[in-house]
Amino acid sequence: MSKICNITNIALTIFVILVIVVIITRSFILSGSAAELRGIYSRDIGEVLYDRNHAEIIYTDFFVKNPLKDQNISLNNFTKTCSCVALDIGKEILAPGEETIIRLGIRPDLLNNKRHEVVIFKTNSKDLPILKLSLSATTIPTFSIDFLQYTPPKLKDNEKVFFNVSGTAYLHSNEDVSSVIFEVNGSGASLNHQRKQTQKRSDGLTKFSIQAEFEIQCITNELAGLQKIPVSISFGNNNNKVVLDFYWIPVYQFQLSHNQLFFNSNSNKPTFIEIDFNEVTTISKIQCSNSNVDLELVSLPQEKKQRINVLLLADKVKKETIDVIHDEIEIYTDSETVPVVTIPVFILNVGDR
Repeated sequence: MSKICNITNIALTIFVILVIVVIITRSFILSGSAAELRGIYSRDIGEVLYDRNHAEIIYTDFFVKNPLKDQNISLNNFTKTCSCVALDIGKEILAPGEETIIRLGIRPDLLNNKRHEVVIFKTNSKDLPILKLSLSATTIPTFSIDFLQYTPPKLKDNEKVFFNVSGTAYLHSNEDVSSVIFEVNGSGASLNHQRKQTQKRSDGLTKFSIQAEFEIQCITNELAGLQKIPVSISFGNNNNKVVLDFYWIPVYQFQLSHNQLFFNSNSNKPTFIEIDFNEVTTISKIQCSNSNVDLELVSLPQEKKQRINVLLLADKVKKETIDVIHDEIEIYTDSETVPVVTIPVFILNVGDR
């Protein structure tokens, strides 16, 4: 008899436990999961490859539920961590227990490859004032290029600088690895050598890495008048290519305050030339074949910065015709690198009008 009682008690206990589990489960379904009760939804979609030339928005769907039992919630008041995040709300008013789809989209080419975007909804409920959607992704361009050293170099004559550039490409199995190369365009810039490496991926793509050394050499007499020398490095193949543009700065043996001098024959006001040499330089002679131009060395003969007054002798200029007289001022120095500085002169003869 006692055994029967024990079995009955055990069966009753099991029945009570089952009833409690059913009640709790039903309550849980009606109320929502722990994340839904807190209003927090998060998702990490991992690595996403994209084409720089045709970058499309990456969309992810969130199934959002109203966990409240007796109150609607409104989803029309929200803020985003970035204005670039696309947002599509399936339904803005959710009844108790009702579910909708909220679609989040991110542009993979706008920011760094580690992306973490958040959208926060401020609801009308005191029980669930905030609803938060969080999306993480690692965006990887199919072709990318990086400077390992990026400082626009300042170079003196015959000086050289070396720098490294790396590139990464994700290729399909039918693409030719050998077609992915570096190319360089720009005065004084050249490619010395490059090192390649490939790695097979589980998604069927091949990661192709390449590192190259570039050289820039400054020859200022070939770059006269240029203050910044543009250089363009491209990486890729015929189907996809990325370009890195930068510049380098030549340091000339001298710099002029005027590249050209213009005069009006009706004016007898003097102008001047300033020549800023990189080293102390002696000016031995200044001349202009045009007798209407008078030159005077103002600075001391041995200085880095030389100033020369230039005066147009207007009373000697013929006044009968209107024309332009083109000539040159020649400045002779003791410098081996810049023995002669030549400056164009334009004289506008306006005549008597």
